[in-house]
Amino acid sequence: MKRNVVIKLFLLCAVLFAVSCSKSKTGEETTTPKTENKEVPVDKPFINIKVKNYPDATVKIDDVNRKIVISFAHPVQLKKMSLDFQLAGKVRLNTAQSTFDLLAPYSLNINNNTHQQKYTITGEVKAADYSGWTEDASFGELPTHIKLFKNISMQGKAGIAYFALVDLAKDPKFNVIGGASGVKTPSLFYEQLPAAQKPTILINSGYFTYSDVQGMYGVSLLIQEGTTVRHNTTSTDRLGKTYYMTRSAIGMERNGALEINWVYTDGINAPTYAYPAPAANIEGETPLSKPSLVFPANGRIWNAYMASGAGPIAAKDGKVVPFEKMKQELITGDGSANRPRSAVGLTSDNKMIVYVNQGNGFDGLGGYTWEEVGRELVKLGCYDVLHFDGGGSSCMLINGKPLIKGGEVDTPSAPNPNGAKQRAVATVVTIN
Repeated sequence: MKRNVVIKLFLLCAVLFAVSCSKSKTGEETTTPKTENKEVPVDKPFINIKVKNYPDATVKIDDVNRKIVISFAHPVQLKKMSLDFQLAGKVRLNTAQSTFDLLAPYSLNINNNTHQQKYTITGEVKAADYSGWTEDASFGELPTHIKLFKNISMQGKAGIAYFALVDLAKDPKFNVIGGASGVKTPSLFYEQLPAAQKPTILINSGYFTYSDVQGMYGVSLLIQEGTTVRHNTTSTDRLGKTYYMTRSAIGMERNGALEINWVYTDGINAPTYAYPAPAANIEGETPLSKPSLVFPANGRIWNAYMASGAGPIAAKDGKVVPFEKMKQELITGDGSANRPRSAVGLTSDNKMIVYVNQGNGFDGLGGYTWEEVGRELVKLGCYDVLHFDGGGSSCMLINGKPLIKGGEVDTPSAPNPNGAKQRAVATVVTIN
């Protein structure tokens, strides 16, 4: 009897154990589900965004549509925006870069408390103002990436001025022609080039002088295919004092990017330093220190592939440089006078403007000042503007034809079909 009871109890336990195992396997018993520990994204991941190289920029953040719009009231270099992000909580950028190309809307990916989000950053610049300028098709056929414009009333006074608009997105060929010594008229530079290398645009660029030993020779930076042929004059004596000068230049890097900088090169085999501002020398006052990598501030070695020095810089970061600051480059000549001018500018929408105006009394026109040219090119959308040698040296050719009556009639050089004579110069810039 007892034995039967024990057997029955054993069988009952076995059945209960089997049922329990079966329920565990089929999931018939209810258990409390586990919850994943995911953090909720914050509504406003950006506390603040600063544009370090343009502190006057206006930044608007639209968190609903995930858009960031950065607006500028003047031309800027959209390809190099230095941004500083102040982020909320555990928000992180999915990039370590601090400089952004805003020529086109930029997609910025962020990690918002483990949630991946994408914001679009757009740069907006005040539109260029072409009022007073008309397209000119009278100098022959031009490639699709180059257009020519003319103005007969600029900056509130009568004049004759031209500019060529070059689309840098189409990778035009930028070249600097000249040698360690010697000068030629712009037309002679053009004529001596092989037919396949004749440029659409040719304009005078660097400064030059004369000595009994060297004859006529250039005194502005000349870099060709990465080799420094000449450097800017390093110093000048004024009123019994020696001043070391940071004059300016335009140059192309190996990747095709163009820059306008204040520069200094201490000898033909020395590196060229570039600066965001010049050494603030004032004629008659105590000369400043010799330029180096650390003076003026924020210097860097500039490895330009092609470059031509000249000066002064007439506009920087979309703002016209005041005449008194232009004088810090210690260039001989009166930039406040009405004269022929040659200049080049870089625009916010990745174009280059190559400019020239008539003067010196031809057709009764005096010309324009350094500041007037700077103001006009900023109006046309340039963030940086550099003057080339002006006055009688100003000359620009389109398809080999001079745009203005330039030079001085008493200077022996090749004849200009417009009725004046060209002055021989040391360096020219060409664009195809």
